[in-house]
Formats: sequence, C-alpha cells, structure tokens
Amino acid sequence: MAAITKAYLEDQVKLSDTTGRTTPLLRHLVLTCVHEGLKSVFGANYPIRCLQGSFAVQSVLKSLGIESKVWGGSACVLKVHRSYPHDPNFGGFWEEDHHVWAVTEFMELVDLTISQLHLHPGSSRTDGLPIPPIWWDEISRWPESIKYLPDGVARIDLTPEENAELVKVCARSSLTLKQILDAGRDTGTISFEPILSGAESLSAFADSGDVWATFTIRAHQARVPMPDWIVNREAELRKIVEERHGS
Repeated sequence: MAAITKAYLEDQVKLSDTTGRTTPLLRHLVLTCVHEGLKSVFGANYPIRCLQGSFAVQSVLKSLGIESKVWGGSACVLKVHRSYPHDPNFGGFWEEDHHVWAVTEFMELVDLTISQLHLHPGSSRTDGLPIPPIWWDEISRWPESIKYLPDGVARIDLTPEENAELVKVCARSSLTLKQILDAGRDTGTISFEPILSGAESLSAFADSGDVWATFTIRAHQARVPMPDWIVNREAELRKIVEERHGS
C-alpha cells in the first residue's frame, strides 16, 4: 500500500490519461468523497439527489485534473426484490421523471445515486435489493437490462435553497478529499465496493452470488422486454443518430 499524496494522485491521473480509463483508486476515491458530501447534506439516503451527486462527481474529478460533463436523460434498470427475486421488474427514471449522471473525458458513465434506487420515496416496496454504483467503461455497450438514454447536457435548474444544498455537497466532497490527503491515508483504506464497471464486473458479481446481478443477467439472456416508453425513446434516439450520420 502507498500513502495518498498529491504526487501520488497526479501519477494516477497520468496513468488514467495513458490508459484512457480512470484508475480504480481514483474511482473509489471520487465516490467516497461524493458519498460523504451527499450524506452530510441529505443523510444516508439520497436516491433523488442525482443532480447534486453528479455535479459533485464533476467537481471532484476536476480538482484531480480529469474533465467531465453532466448529462440528463432517462435510465432504466432491473429492480429485484428480496422477497420475490424471481419476479423482477424494471425501474428507474423516464417520461416526466428525469435522471442525471456524469460522463468523464474517457467516456465513462458515472452514476452514484442509482445505487439507492431501492430507497426511492416513490417505491411501492421496501425490500428492493441495492444496485451497485456505476462507473461504466464502455458507454456504447450495455446489457439489454440496463439503459441510459441521454437527452443532452444537464442544466442546473434549482431553487435558491436547492442550489445552496448543491454548493454544500460539493464543498463537503472537496473537504473529504483534502482530509484524505492531509492524513496521507493508505490506498488500501479507500474502498467503495462494489462498483459496476462493465459486463465483466456484472458477471463477477453474479458469480459471487449477488442476487441483483444474477437476475439482471438472466433478464438479459431471456430478453425480458423493457417498458414501452424506453423502447420507443431508444428507437427515436437511434433514428436521430442515423439521420445525422446520413446527412
């Protein structure tokens, strides 16, 4: 293990530039900091704070030297319930319910608050299994049971009170990073497991016995249909892309 210093983080950023992927240590570090920021303002449960969480991810990444953008759109994932795991259904954010996530300069999708979808106040059940936070490597490749459909770069449209909360989240996230640096914490002490980074990690979670990952893969293999709205919206976006490439 090594001590986390400014020089060490600079080396991690250089390695990320070289490989075109944010290093695992930086991923764990960013999510740790943002989690602390969200928790300090909203408490342990923050499933509807995707905008605040995503802009905090952008803020911490920028302080490390990695650029990113915050996108808005729709997200649909499989919801698995502890009591009836063999009867999963799709949940997420679509139609009038929008979602926000970050996209790094390496085209990785970062979504921390999706890991608390099972705690959403609008959920009709309380036995939902958690989804791992997502730091997805191949943004153009997803299993059929996970969809992120972007509308474009997200806009900050907050009330003064909400904007003050966003500032506090970013400030607390930055403070956590500073505290980790000041303490020279060992790299082994920074862990935000598990992180879903792609199809391989999804398979690894299933192999380890994770119920959500297991049924997500089964839904993909069985081609369980997604909600009509998601299917139609994906077709619209595909048509837009095809028309742009054809012009």
